[in-house]
Formats: sequence, structure tokens, C-alpha cells
Amino acid sequence: MKKIERRLNSAANRMLPAADAKERIRRECFDDRVFAEAEEPALATQTAGGASGHTTHMSGGRKFTVIVAFMLLACIMVGAACYFALAKVSVPISYTFLNISINPEFGITADEHDTVTEVVALNEDAAIVLYGMDLVGLNLAEATNLIVAESAALGFLDISANGSMKILAVNENGKKENDISDALLESLNEMFEDKGWRTSVLNAADGITGANDSGEEYKYSFGRNGATAGKTALAERASEELGSSFEDCIKMSVTAIGDMIAKACEDAVDAVENAMRESFESNDFLKEIYNDWQLKKQEYDTFVSDINRVFELLEQNDGHLSADERETVKELLDHPYLDLGVIADLIEAFWNDLEELYAQMKSLITKAMDSFKEEVCEIGLELAREINSWKAEFIASFTD
Repeated sequence: MKKIERRLNSAANRMLPAADAKERIRRECFDDRVFAEAEEPALATQTAGGASGHTTHMSGGRKFTVIVAFMLLACIMVGAACYFALAKVSVPISYTFLNISINPEFGITADEHDTVTEVVALNEDAAIVLYGMDLVGLNLAEATNLIVAESAALGFLDISANGSMKILAVNENGKKENDISDALLESLNEMFEDKGWRTSVLNAADGITGANDSGEEYKYSFGRNGATAGKTALAERASEELGSSFEDCIKMSVTAIGDMIAKACEDAVDAVENAMRESFESNDFLKEIYNDWQLKKQEYDTFVSDINRVFELLEQNDGHLSADERETVKELLDHPYLDLGVIADLIEAFWNDLEELYAQMKSLITKAMDSFKEEVCEIGLELAREINSWKAEFIASFTD
């Protein structure tokens, strides 16, 4: 058996090339580096030039992979840079500053819910218009209409087709700014139509360029002017009138720019307000009407509070009141505008039907409240007429 194996091996060796011949063929057919990698995956014991040592070699495939990886990394870095330069970030809704320009100039500040928090005069005429007006707490549109109506009553607003006025609503958020501007324009135009006035109302932000005036809720994170059209217009005005640089103004908050404009005319406005205060204090007739109106208004507020307290007691106890609570209700309802006899008849008639009793009492009390409110308004209108006459006289003497 062994003899047969030896003969087979001998025949095979004669048929196949020797080991050194196979080595030479492989080196001639394949690249040295590929051969070295195949011989030892990570290390080659022999370099292409025959030098001995341990040298690492990188295949063409691995080189391609590394190049692609570096290219992808570069793309990611460039993309990130572009994103941070051009990306838009959300802009929170800020307080709104509203500038009303007729001839009198007014500045109104309102919170995020469009509730007026401050009203300032931006020139002497505006100080006359605003004297005696309490606008804080009103809706922005309502306060605007009252100011414009008062300006017209004093002759500052031309209500003919030749007349015009401007508004400038400013908010850090472009969409909010546009919404406020649209709402004010609509409200003013409706009032003008109702009164038959032909005055045109313009938006001072129209035509402002170089700003994010598209009414968006976002702005570019940096590298570009992300201010709204309204803020750009306000900053330009502050820059022109106060000598501040536009770049400094545009970086300020909306309310800060408004405060800066108001402070610039503070002395002139204070002088007018002090003169009007002295004139009012010396007018006994005006003071009497004003005190009557204040007293009536306080009585009305107390009446409304008492009525609300009565309904609270009835609702809390489902109509089953104790002796003390019944006495309290009787005292609260003891008012000239309410007939206790009628209320007693209602209670007796609908005692077994509390829902109907509430409805009947609410109807009765609502009518009484409406009558009381009309009386307060009549005194208020009389006061407004007298104050406007006094203001007209003050304007005439002030301009002499």
C-alpha cells in the first residue's frame, strides 16, 4: 500500500510545477501588494522590492472607502454651516407697540393678548387728546377707535376724502404683526363707514424693503436682517428722529424702541399735561360733572357686584337659604332700580320651580342693570361733551 502511495506522489510531482515555480507565476500574474495581503491579511513579510520587515499595505478598495468617507464628512460640515446660516427659527409673540399718526402722535403698548397696558402721547397735540381718557385694560382695536374718535371730535382728524391717517403695528412675530394691522384697519374702516367719514387709513409698514415682511412666524437665525416690516419702519424712524444708528435700533426690543421715542418728547408732553391739569382744577363746573360721573360709576359697579353675589348664594344653596342668607339677599337687592315687591311675588310664584325662578329674576335684574348703565352713560356723555369743549378752548389758547 505504501509503495503505491509513493508512486502516486512521484507521478503527481512530475506533472505539477515546483513550489518556487508556482511562487514566481503568482508574483508575475498578481500585484505584489495584493499578493502580500493574500499571504498575510494585515502584514506582509516581504516588500515588493524584497526588503524584509513588517509593513502595512492598504488595498485599492479601502482607499476608495476612506475617500468617500472624507467626502461625506465634508458635505455634512458644509450642510451644517448652511443650515445654521440660513435656517429659520421660531419667533415668540412679543408685546405690540402701535403708533397712530394723525397729527397727534400716539404710542400704545399691548400684551400678547392685545390688551392695552400703556398709552403715551408722542407730541403735544396727543397729550391734549389723551387727557382724561382711561384706556388701559381695553382691547387694542377698541382703544384705537376711541383715540381716533376723540381726535376727530377735537378737529385733529380730517373726515373728508382729503383726510388720511397712518397706523404702524410692531411685533417681533411677523404673522402677529400682520394680523394686528389687518384687524385695526378693518375696525377703523368699519367705524368710518358707520360715521360717514371718508378718511383713508394707511399702514406705515407698506413698502418697507429689506425685511422679513412676509408675515411669517420665523426669522433667519443670523447673518440676515430678520426684523419684521413694522420693526424695520419703527427703527428707521427712531434712527432719523433721534440720531441713533439703525443697526443699534433694530437690535432693541419693540417696546424699548417705543420707550425711546416716547422719552424724546417727554418734557414737551409733561408741560402740556401740567397746564391742562391746572386748567381743569380751576374749572368747578367740570369737576362737579366729573365727580358725579365717578360716583355714579362706582354705584353701578357696586350694584353689579351685589347682583352677582345674590346669584352665587342662590346657586350654592339650590334656593334653600338660611335666615341669615335670606337677610343678606334682601339687603343686596335693596336698590332703587329693583322693586322688592315684584321680586317677592316672583319668589312666591316660582318657588317650586327654581329654574324658572332664576330665569325670571335674571330677566328682571338685567333690565334694572341696563337702565342703571344707561344713566351712567348719559352722565359720561355729558362729561365728554363738556371736556371736549374745554379741550377745544385749551387748544385755542395753547396755540395763541
